[in-house]
Amino acid sequence: MPKFKRTKTGCRTCRLRRKKCGEQRPTCEGCRRNHLLCSWPGKPASRAKGQPKPDAPCTTVARPPRARIAPQVLPTASPLSFSNLVHQWSRIQPRDEPDKAKALLQHYICSTASCLTTGKGNIYLSLVIPFAEQHSDILHAVLAISASHLSYTDPAYVYPAKSHYAVALRAAKNHVTTVGHGQRGEAIRLLVLLVLLCHFESVDGDMGGAIRAHLAACRHLLELVYDSLHLADEEIVAFIAEQYLYFSTVSYNIGLDEKGICLTAMATEDPYQDSIYLLLKSSNVFGFLFGTYVDLFRLIPSVVHLGTCDQSDPAAARHDDLALREAFRSLEISVLAWSPDSLESGSAAVPSTEDYKGGLILQRALLILLRVALHGPGRLQGHFLVELDLD
Repeated sequence: MPKFKRTKTGCRTCRLRRKKCGEQRPTCEGCRRNHLLCSWPGKPASRAKGQPKPDAPCTTVARPPRARIAPQVLPTASPLSFSNLVHQWSRIQPRDEPDKAKALLQHYICSTASCLTTGKGNIYLSLVIPFAEQHSDILHAVLAISASHLSYTDPAYVYPAKSHYAVALRAAKNHVTTVGHGQRGEAIRLLVLLVLLCHFESVDGDMGGAIRAHLAACRHLLELVYDSLHLADEEIVAFIAEQYLYFSTVSYNIGLDEKGICLTAMATEDPYQDSIYLLLKSSNVFGFLFGTYVDLFRLIPSVVHLGTCDQSDPAAARHDDLALREAFRSLEISVLAWSPDSLESGSAAVPSTEDYKGGLILQRALLILLRVALHGPGRLQGHFLVELDLD
């Protein structure tokens, strides 16, 4: 069997991976397709006669030039067909992969996307599909979400879900490097990819692990480009902002710790929450995740925070503490003030029977959580059970 001979003319990345390099500069096709940093051996400077040989060859890495953020234009939605996506896929994948991708994409369009939102229209089709047509990393994220959804009924889809997720995650890491080198115009694309990765974690059942890393990256990027977001398409900004707020609220405020109350890493610690919320107010897609109960969702971190506050007199009953009772009463008034009709007109969430029912359930759940936060851990007392009779 002939011994493998590595090419000496390709990029360093392909040579290390033992892959054939197309030798396109500054980024070869293989590195571009796999979202890898393309590193090339640099040409050593000419030496005068007798000059000592350098210790090691210099290396150049393909890095994007520094640039200011450019206006982002929302891709024009095309008919929901598979032709563009499958054609794009067939150029970069083995022969049998387009059929698998087509099946996953069909499931996403026909089933998964409708499970991600209850708003009018579907932004996960009208916005995400055109993005996926243009960017393979977004397509990988879409296929990962679809495969994860299918894996609930067929475990055979677990591997495709993880495989597509791994490629999308690798692309996200590459984009982080790109944005870090000054190409801020890539920040919007990276934010779209990150919120889709958050959706994958949610569908896959992980609300306390990698999703927080994605949210931390979103938080940093939003702060980095916040002053330039007015240049981006309004729907893209709203798409990113609402998902960031939603997943931050849910991920950081769900679950119990050793004290019997929710995790202490609160979304309330983020001073940009209110600023990001303002990005949604004028959008006509506002409410595609929050529905008509955005005001209730915004109260969750404050209710959870009440449960972590120390009482002024540790010897007294927690629910008798004046400061805690005052905070409790203020939050209770806010929870009871909610109504589906209070949502501004023009949002994606038009009040319906389901909205009323869902809102009432969330409202009752918050009132229960509020009382748990006031009373703290321990055995339930009779007066507490009486308070839970909210009818």
